[in-house]
Amino acid sequence: QWELRDATPGEGSASGDDGWIPVSAPGDAYVALIEAGRLSHPFQGRGEADAAWVRDREWWQRTTFVAPALSPGETAELVFEGLDTFATVFLDGEEIGRADNMFRRWVFDISDRVEAGTRHKLTIRFDPPALAAPAGTLPPWTAFTDRVSRSRRNQMRKAQFGWGWDWGPDLPTVGVWREARLEVRARARLTDLRFTTLTVGPEAAEARIDIGVSGAGTTRIRVTLSAPDGTTAFRHEGPAADLSLPVRIDTPQLWWTADLGRQPLYTLTAALLADDGREVDQIRQDVGLRTLELDQSPDPDEPDATFFRFVLNGVPLFAKGACWVPASSFVGEVDAAAYERLIDQTVG
Repeated sequence: QWELRDATPGEGSASGDDGWIPVSAPGDAYVALIEAGRLSHPFQGRGEADAAWVRDREWWQRTTFVAPALSPGETAELVFEGLDTFATVFLDGEEIGRADNMFRRWVFDISDRVEAGTRHKLTIRFDPPALAAPAGTLPPWTAFTDRVSRSRRNQMRKAQFGWGWDWGPDLPTVGVWREARLEVRARARLTDLRFTTLTVGPEAAEARIDIGVSGAGTTRIRVTLSAPDGTTAFRHEGPAADLSLPVRIDTPQLWWTADLGRQPLYTLTAALLADDGREVDQIRQDVGLRTLELDQSPDPDEPDATFFRFVLNGVPLFAKGACWVPASSFVGEVDAAAYERLIDQTVG
């Protein structure tokens, strides 16, 4: 259970019990304020103007958790898939890290700061974006000069639509907008897994699998690529280390855009194994076999001109554009099912 409270910038704290309201994580301060009756809905009447004060406040979120017991070789990490945006994270009143980009994951190792079975207090302070943006100036966009000069939004890694667009209101969001969790995992871990298709043909496809490993010690690594029907297309097992593995896939099932064919997916799994065969870490991905190139070669039908087209699996295709408008001004309340439904409607 998370709670939310606002304060004058520079004067807030997580102490005391006055003024706190429930907030979801993932979620957003606007949604919490509406549900608590402190704010009329910004989409109704003059609600957008009435909500202008939210962007200028300092916001605090807090929760508690009981620390788990750690086995030898394990770590406890706080993982935030999205913090919006200028956030300082405290554990039991002590700062453990900062964030300044809403689009990336933030991970903080708290192994040496927690005690098994003890309840700990997690607090996050979100500073007003305009005050926390990096110092300096960037040329504002001509069409939005006044709005950008006030918000300084072109100097921060934060969703730009939050300050209004021709289709949306001026409501810069704040809060824990994606999943937050306490994760216990082995110190030996996979740090990267990438699949690159190099060539494709009717009889075989050539690819490369790149793997990053940290703190592996005596562990081993197992890599498996399964075809869409579940059969094994590739398998490797050996000492754990950073690897770049060449792969050949016979009779490949190629990935195509919806207008050219099907979208079969292979399953790529990398696992770290302890000496006793126990799995200590795993990354799993769905991957498509396809090559994609941008063709800017001379156009034989038009002198002094070049193509600007994409070539998928050796086949030139016509790519048409579309504008994705965010599903809600409050992105923290849009779940995976909503995104899947909207994308299915687009493809259909």
